Amino acid sequence: MSEIKYKRVLLKLSGEMLGGQEKRGIDISVLDEISNQIKRMLEAKAEVAIVIGAGNFWRGKKEDEIERTTSDYIGMLGTTMNGLALQSRLQKNGIDAILQTAINADAILVGKTIDGVYSDDPKINSAAIKYDNITYQDILNKDLKVMDLTAISLCKENNIPLVVFALQEPENIIKAIKGEKIGTLVN
Repeated sequence: MSEIKYKRVLLKLSGEMLGGQEKRGIDISVLDEISNQIKRMLEAKAEVAIVIGAGNFWRGKKEDEIERTTSDYIGMLGTTMNGLALQSRLQKNGIDAILQTAINADAILVGKTIDGVYSDDPKINSAAIKYDNITYQDILNKDLKVMDLTAISLCKENNIPLVVFALQEPENIIKAIKGEKIGTLVN
């Protein structure tokens, strides 16, 4: 593997992706593929921290259905469940892994079901425009649904680049740490 651009990364994975074709629950084959790619990242001498969403368990609900704070706690439990499942698969595949809550990183890698940041949801709006590069401020100003706006603000404050890419192509994880042009770069 050629020299990597990002030596310390936070890999943000979509919980929905862990559900495989069903997009719910946990698909062990998806965990194994991700585990293999993480192993390759480590072999390339990258330091990797991982955050996993909970979309395969909980998508959040309207406040009139479930109180917002309760909904947030349910999502956090789903995230913990996904983290424990991935930790288990990593350990089974010979990779030391520990579930933690706070990380410092050179970049945050955001693996999603779509291949970057768009002006609108491309699954709903076929005229949505994909951005190759975008600033944190543009994401905030346009209220784009890349990830939680508070997280975007924190990345902006700490000047941590985001690389948003399609996780459906597992090789994109390796391409991202090499700094290859994939998805959308947010800085």
